[in-house]
Amino acid sequence: MSNKNIFLQPISRVLIFCGECSSRGVKNFLLKNEVVVNSKKIESPKTLVDTDIDEIFVNQKKLNVYKHLYLAFNKPCGLVCSTVSDSSQTVFNALKKFLAERGLEKYFKNLKCVGRLDKESSGLLIFSTNGSFVDFVTRKKNQIQKVYFVELEKKLSGQERQEYLQKLKQGIIIPPEKKANEFFCKNAKVKWLCENSCLITIYEGKFHEVRRIFLALGNVVKKLKRIKIGKLELDENLHEGEFCVLERQVLFDGLC
Repeated sequence: MSNKNIFLQPISRVLIFCGECSSRGVKNFLLKNEVVVNSKKIESPKTLVDTDIDEIFVNQKKLNVYKHLYLAFNKPCGLVCSTVSDSSQTVFNALKKFLAERGLEKYFKNLKCVGRLDKESSGLLIFSTNGSFVDFVTRKKNQIQKVYFVELEKKLSGQERQEYLQKLKQGIIIPPEKKANEFFCKNAKVKWLCENSCLITIYEGKFHEVRRIFLALGNVVKKLKRIKIGKLELDENLHEGEFCVLERQVLFDGLC
């Protein structure tokens, strides 16, 4: 998907989302019914539409689709990025409360988390009801950068910091962890702030990638905070545990 199509999604997803048909019945639904987008009859379930802008009619009745919602969340440590957890609070608990306070409960079941942060990490998360947007940001081939502030357990001399930079420039083997396979990391970039803290930029988003990178280098991450996705920075006025609504243009400018 090109950058111009970041907010587009297939008409099949819209029809299913609105309860017009099931995923198995999309093709048959389009054959038996008149689906029109901006005065043009649609026959292919792959036709891309923008529900924030396009007018969609089914059998001459306007389809009631709401505009997509995009949110930023400053995640605190202690929350897990899961819909269900036996022992921990989840980001979706906080999300549900935010929506309820603003009368936006109808969005909850369709909001997805754009990427994840582990329980002990904090910082920028994005949520959206737009599945195509979520796919665009998380798809590996689109190389959307993520920038993290890192505090390390072991302080490093100037020479050691330079060695870290050299190893990352050459690429390093990251050992497997749990169900995550070994992988070769070659795109990570580090900017040192002091003897045990830095900013690291990654593009792949592997499981626990930043923690595993430094573990492979012989160090342990004590603090990890995501401060940027693409060019979209974590708002310094957005306190931990707070959400804010993002405008489409801000997201487009920040990610494309």
